[in-house]
Amino acid sequence: MSSSSAQGVGSYAHRIVTDHWRDTLQLDGDYEDYTFYELGGTSLTAAQLVLALGRELGCRISVQAVADNPTLRQFRAHVLTIAAEAGRDM
Repeated sequence: MSSSSAQGVGSYAHRIVTDHWRDTLQLDGDYEDYTFYELGGTSLTAAQLVLALGRELGCRISVQAVADNPTLRQFRAHVLTIAAEAGRDM
């Protein structure tokens, strides 16, 4: 896989996680450095987020992962690691 192809695939997964985070929390604007709970997330919205991402990416993500990786940057990196471990080439 070429470097540009790998970057494109990573960009796809990056966008999927970002889009689900934004949509679940119904966000506009700057939210990259705020925690899920600072942005109005609850345990129910965390469950909705991980369920939707798990379906789309084909891997299991725990609700606890949101609390353990509370910002979008941290959570996105965690999800990409889980997807890679599950054999999903992101």
